[in-house]
Amino acid sequence: MLEAINKIQAAILSGYDSPTDVWADDVCSSMGALLGTDHLYFIEPEEPSDQSGQERLGVYSRSIGQTFADGIASHFEGFDDDGFSLFREDYASALHRIIRASGVGAYHDAPLYNRRIRESMELHQEVFKPVGLERQMAISAPLVRGEAMLIAGFGHKDFPEHDDERHQILQLLTPAFEAAIAFRARLKRSYLETRDAMEGAGKPLAVVSIDGALLFLSAELQTYLAADDNRKDMLAAILSMAQDSTQALLRNPGRALVQPVRRAKIGQRHHTLRARIGRAFNGNPEVHIWVEPQSGRALNRDLARAYGLTPRECEVAALIAEGLRDKEIARRLSISPHTARRHSEALLRKTELSNRANVGPLLFQYI
Repeated sequence: MLEAINKIQAAILSGYDSPTDVWADDVCSSMGALLGTDHLYFIEPEEPSDQSGQERLGVYSRSIGQTFADGIASHFEGFDDDGFSLFREDYASALHRIIRASGVGAYHDAPLYNRRIRESMELHQEVFKPVGLERQMAISAPLVRGEAMLIAGFGHKDFPEHDDERHQILQLLTPAFEAAIAFRARLKRSYLETRDAMEGAGKPLAVVSIDGALLFLSAELQTYLAADDNRKDMLAAILSMAQDSTQALLRNPGRALVQPVRRAKIGQRHHTLRARIGRAFNGNPEVHIWVEPQSGRALNRDLARAYGLTPRECEVAALIAEGLRDKEIARRLSISPHTARRHSEALLRKTELSNRANVGPLLFQYI
């Protein structure tokens, strides 16, 4: 028994800096046989999405299923001013208030349980009852807002008594759980401080999750998008680059991105998008993308360096990308049509392009 408890303590403490789903699954899997139930899950507040403006509850339980996890999360409504969890039904909110106010520890729901009230709740009818989860024991650790909980669920017939050794096991595991949650909280604070520092740099920045959700837009980028009529196209370009970066990460885990820089033309403005794989506080990878409005001078410098173009040939390249013919280029640059045609031909020769239609993609997609 003690050897099994020691192994679970090791699992709790050794993986606290792993992605949340991996850590929670390892801990729950190791506890299942010892507690005599497969109904194990971990719950904690998630970092709110910068787009939704809503606080979210993370529920991790591969053994019970994603429908169960989504069901609990759907009944969560946020936190009050004192940091207590709020749910759609008052009884669920009251239970979490009592647990969080009690501090760190293992709890058994017998002192809190009212069968008539519990079984009349929508949360019970829609989420717990379909999987046969009627009663619960848990380890709980209060956070600044909400609480982190490792919960073991049972049916009525197999629910341990309050003095059962399985509840005592949770009590023995409480110090390890508290230490892991405290460390994860410090990781989260460090992550938020890093994000604040990126915000303070004053550069347009977007953060996208590994599954393509837009997590964060810096104030600088929000201001920039608010003044741009093509903001939807810009967001699409950001998400597209994040998706490509994610695919590159999945193909080559741990390696640097092959194409961390991309040119994009949004409306009539040129931009450079730079991507980097970062880590969220829970260990999950995410994509950081900086958006830099590109001046014509910078674009010309990059073109000249890459292909040995003259300044005039760079100007001609930009006008060809806009769809202008040689006569129109001549008028725009106040040169003769013959000179414009000569620059166009030199441009195609130096860049080894077969036709003018390929000039646009060249300008805005090369590294």
